[in-house]
Amino acid sequence: MERDQIAAKIRSFIVEHSNLEDDSVIGDDMNLFEAGVLDSLAAVSLLGFCATDFGCAIDMSELSEENFGSLRAIAAFIHGKLTAGSPSQDRS
Repeated sequence: MERDQIAAKIRSFIVEHSNLEDDSVIGDDMNLFEAGVLDSLAAVSLLGFCATDFGCAIDMSELSEENFGSLRAIAAFIHGKLTAGSPSQDRS
């Protein structure tokens, strides 16, 4: 799965589980915590979604601003998890 597909799924999840009207306010590099889009409870829900929807195990220790601070960061983190054990997949 490509990063843009991952980002689209995550963007949809965030909009569905927040008070946002649509996804146009979520910039790829927007700090989701500083903007108030994610809080600690929403972040845990997002972890569960990523584990279920993308099938990758995420440890609570991996929940950091570096990995989950923006939509771009989350997509890159999940993409890395998905491709880590699959050398035949495109890692871009």
